[in-house]
Amino acid sequence: PISIRSAARLKSRGCNRIARRGKLAILRQLRHWIAGLTLKTTGVSTWSEYSRGHRYDDQSEAQKRDFVATAVTLVQPGALLDLGCNVGDYAVLALENGAARVIGADADHLALERAFSRAQADGLNFLPIYLDAANPSPGQGWNGVEREGFPARARADMSLSLAFLHHLAIGRNIPLVQAVEWILALAPHGVIEFVNKDDPMITRMLSLRQDIFPDYNQTAFEAVLSARSEITARMEILGGHRVLYRFAPKS
Repeated sequence: PISIRSAARLKSRGCNRIARRGKLAILRQLRHWIAGLTLKTTGVSTWSEYSRGHRYDDQSEAQKRDFVATAVTLVQPGALLDLGCNVGDYAVLALENGAARVIGADADHLALERAFSRAQADGLNFLPIYLDAANPSPGQGWNGVEREGFPARARADMSLSLAFLHHLAIGRNIPLVQAVEWILALAPHGVIEFVNKDDPMITRMLSLRQDIFPDYNQTAFEAVLSARSEITARMEILGGHRVLYRFAPKS
């Protein structure tokens, strides 16, 4: 170990100044490297092409967009949370219909990168972030309160959960009641899309595994939603395979 006297001699010879210059050089190189990074927006991931390859026909897609646009127009949220935002189509729709800002959350990195590039290119008040909804970031730091977890940071005036709930309930084995309650705790107003088991998406999800979800059905979903919020509108699309619900706080 270096002695105090040796350290003093090194300091007198300007070694600290050399170390500082070296650190600055490293920081400059790091900044240059970071500035040269570009987003990967090419290629295909699990969900990056969903907006182009989903199974909605033109009429169902138009109905869904009208339903969401009306909901946002009625609420005029200062902050809207788009769960499963994908590349940001419905985030943009929300901004066009009165949302002041949108936070989008998704677990597909490529879809998020495309959403972020879109927000930057168009100057949108839209922030896409990564979220594994079945394992959201917890409170951290001393006693878990220095940095709040996702549920506390993401509270908004309104949420969109479009084709999202079944990925929690069936894809990640989260009990339906808990999944719905988690969504409702994030915002008092919102739109939830319920996908019935006869929908081809869920049929594919269950094709290689046992159906252990007897409580996943529209009746059970409506019971949970109506117990905690007021259902102010509903609309079936795709022949009833999927149902859109608008909810608000109980009066």
